[in-house]
Amino acid sequence: MTLDKFFSYSTFFLDLYILLNFTFCQKPYPLKKNVNDMPNSYDYILQKGSAYYHSDNYEKALEYYNMMLEIYPKNVVVLCNKGVVLDKLRVHREAIMYFNKALDIDPKDIVTINNKGNALYNLGRYDEAIECYDKILEKHPKDIDALCDKGKALYKLGRYEKAVTYFNKILKINPDNMDALKNKRLALDKLKKSS
Repeated sequence: MTLDKFFSYSTFFLDLYILLNFTFCQKPYPLKKNVNDMPNSYDYILQKGSAYYHSDNYEKALEYYNMMLEIYPKNVVVLCNKGVVLDKLRVHREAIMYFNKALDIDPKDIVTINNKGNALYNLGRYDEAIECYDKILEKHPKDIDALCDKGKALYKLGRYEKAVTYFNKILKINPDNMDALKNKRLALDKLKKSS
């Protein structure tokens, strides 16, 4: 099979996934009703970009988010989604730029704040990442993602004891959280080695 034929089949099957809501990933990506009737509609294009994202085809997802931004340059969801894709593609500084654009429009959007924190974390800018996670925790002190992400950033800064306190906060909410259990163990191991 030639590459051209392979990619044409890939596109066909992705369209089939979108139209029939088949799942190519562990979690099905739900489509809104009547999206399929309007292939150039906002919802259809956004759903298609999201489907590509969820199937790890970040370059193709980026095409659809760029298409959306040409039409809706101030759409917070699309700006954030593009930032997430750029972060996945390891273009962290550009991702932060899109998160900042989204936050200029909606400074309280928790999803965007968390994603900006993750991009900062990926750049090794852990103190700035913690500032993002703290903004979320001010309003939502039991947000497991923000608690875990802050704990991981503290760990990277060598503040192991403080990291453990954040992993413990998660375990009070959900004692079976595997991510918190694993990261707490790693932080406790570092504490033992440093004493």
